[in-house]
Amino acid sequence: MTKKVPKSNQTDDLRRRAEKRITDSMDDIGEMSAPEIQKLIHEFNVHQIELEMQNEALQRSQAETAGERRKYTDLYDFAPVGYFTLDNKGHIIEANVTGASLLGAEKRSLARQPFQRFIILGYFSIFQSHLQKAHETQSKQICKLKLTGKDGAQFDALIDTIAVIDGKGKFDHYRSSVTDITEITRAEALRESETKYRGLYESTRDGMVMTDTEGHILECNRAYLEMLGYDGKEIKGLTYQQMTPAKWHDMEKDIVKNRVLETGYSDIYEKEYIRKDGTVFPVFIRMWAIKDETGNVTGMWGIVSNITERKQAEEALRASQERYRYLVRHAPTGIYEVDLTARKFLSVNDAMCEYTGYTREEFLSMDPIQLLTEESKQSFIQTHAKVLAGEPVPGNLEYQIKRKNGSEFWVLLNNRYSYEPNNRVFSTVIAHDITERKQAEGFLRESENRYRELSIIDDLTQLYNSRYFYHQLKMEIDRADRYGQSLTLLVLDLDNFKQFNDTYGHIEGDRVLSRLGQIVKRCLRQTDSAYRYGGEELTILLPMTTSEDGAVTAERIRAELKKESFSAVSGKDVYITVSIGLAQYKSHEDMKSFVNRVDQLMYQAKKNGKDRVCPES
Repeated sequence: MTKKVPKSNQTDDLRRRAEKRITDSMDDIGEMSAPEIQKLIHEFNVHQIELEMQNEALQRSQAETAGERRKYTDLYDFAPVGYFTLDNKGHIIEANVTGASLLGAEKRSLARQPFQRFIILGYFSIFQSHLQKAHETQSKQICKLKLTGKDGAQFDALIDTIAVIDGKGKFDHYRSSVTDITEITRAEALRESETKYRGLYESTRDGMVMTDTEGHILECNRAYLEMLGYDGKEIKGLTYQQMTPAKWHDMEKDIVKNRVLETGYSDIYEKEYIRKDGTVFPVFIRMWAIKDETGNVTGMWGIVSNITERKQAEEALRASQERYRYLVRHAPTGIYEVDLTARKFLSVNDAMCEYTGYTREEFLSMDPIQLLTEESKQSFIQTHAKVLAGEPVPGNLEYQIKRKNGSEFWVLLNNRYSYEPNNRVFSTVIAHDITERKQAEGFLRESENRYRELSIIDDLTQLYNSRYFYHQLKMEIDRADRYGQSLTLLVLDLDNFKQFNDTYGHIEGDRVLSRLGQIVKRCLRQTDSAYRYGGEELTILLPMTTSEDGAVTAERIRAELKKESFSAVSGKDVYITVSIGLAQYKSHEDMKSFVNRVDQLMYQAKKNGKDRVCPES
């Protein structure tokens, strides 16, 4: 922007330039004749008059321009919408009076204020996007915002914005207009509300009716007409009393007088209506008083629900409940209802009473836990706590129940839980006597255990067999790796056992192996386990045991066996010794490598003279 030069300075400069020009031409004037000088003076006078006329025209033009500028300023400042000039960051450069008034601020105080300061939280991003689109598209953009005005009051605003580009094609500033559309928004909301109300009024399944204080029908919706079978013209000549059976008149008159007219509304009540074709049907009605500006009742509004289907459903339900009660009472299996919160029986059928030997009165007076054996009581207490806490529990539960005569039987309880308000829990239970099934399961379990023992126990030594040894060794190795526990393995082999068999026979040899199994069992802890690995060779697993502690156990076995006398021949005592190798498991060692390592230590014991323990050095 060029700097404005004061008017007095411009006049002084013009005078100096004129005086200089006259001085430069003085020499020429001295050479001119008198007529020529007279002519020059005339031209000077004419030129002076021309300048004065031009000056007057200029002053008139300036006055007109100032007037137009004042008109523009008035139009700008007092326009019905707010005008704002914003920089690229959305800060206010200039605003008109209307704009300042909308924002509740002085015009001068808005300069350099961020326009976002007047935007309600939640609309910032909308405004930023609005400015960005105006800048990118270089076309007018429109958005709606909520702004704060005087004293913090909020109002709805419509914002129009264009981006102004300078002569070089670069962005210079934004020009925005702000219009208060609060009343328009309210009107739109009112129209929308009216539309919704009218749609609800006409589409609701319930009948809606307006009457005067005498009961004459003034207006109603489509559902009310369809309910009664009349058209709009016919029904407006009737009163609601004419469409109500006489037996309801006194009751309804009392409701209108003592409830609607006194309190302004009635509770829901039941009555009947008469259709145009004469059929009668049941309804629920609720009524409200309509009052004028002075509070006088001028009429009533009513909402009417046709409850024919509900009545039919209630009747069907009542009949169904009667059938249900009969079936439950005479069902061949036990059925009862229980309040689990209060631990109280609510109902019981004949079969359940027969199961337990109690009369209905005795059964209903008991706490459910009184029916259970001691073992089943603990299970019931745990399940009961979970049910009350809202935790998931199985629908089918097995308990052992005590009869009145003291005998016991097993039941399978099929539970259907019902969670009611106030944290109350109820259950409907079907009880099946499963005593015979439980007995069969017990027999089967015993049979399976015997079979399992036969499959993993060596008949001769009564120790576990080699197949089970590898199964158990893998489990112990996994446990040792997982928890960092120690594990020691012993491998035992009877010394000179082939010679013993050759001398005294295999029957005597089998007796030695049987006795060896007994000796080993006596020397082990409950957590230890021994296995017949093959022939006269045994293995022993010592969990949570170091090789040093394992050597103590091995030495005890060796000493105990050496003390045993085997009378293979009458009158002659024979003693047997054993060689034992032992080592501790190394973390993540291969299972077969571990067994082979201990096996080699057993052979080393034999090489060193037999009848000894050879630990890993």
